[in-house]
Amino acid sequence: ARTILRTEIQRKRIFFYEKHLNMFLGPSNIGVLQGREWKLHRAAIGRSFGAATIEASKQVVANVTQTLVLSFKTRIQQTSASSTPMVVDAEAMVKMIAVDIFGKTAFSTDLRCCENLESSPIAKAFECLSEDLSSRLRSPFRPTTYFHNLATRANRRHHKARTLLRYSLVDKI
Repeated sequence: ARTILRTEIQRKRIFFYEKHLNMFLGPSNIGVLQGREWKLHRAAIGRSFGAATIEASKQVVANVTQTLVLSFKTRIQQTSASSTPMVVDAEAMVKMIAVDIFGKTAFSTDLRCCENLESSPIAKAFECLSEDLSSRLRSPFRPTTYFHNLATRANRRHHKARTLLRYSLVDKI
């Protein structure tokens, strides 16, 4: 896989996959680019994972983790007086950490998931689009899967999440 991702610049196009990935990540996403354009984007992404960048991100990871711990301490103190036990969804917690780290490192934006102990609207929009992409790829022959402009509940939800994500992040890029 490493050899292919580093050197292979022409891949077989799968139209169905490409269409839905474009709707999710936009037409210039690394998953669908080919040739020289793919090489340029791949090189830029590769630099993002260099040793210096990773080293600089350590403090962000520490800060996000510390925020999460402080938020949990506060929530525990608030709920200790009540008889209702505090239940923590580990998967949701890991997602909050990842989203906050990504927001701070990629967009210099604090999405405050760990502070509020809940997903931000941007995180919810991204998750909605991820689930929509998975659903469409799992059901390629369903008529409503292919057409994003049909007035279905899934398409309205997709459009709303995509619009929120694009407009929220456009000024950060």
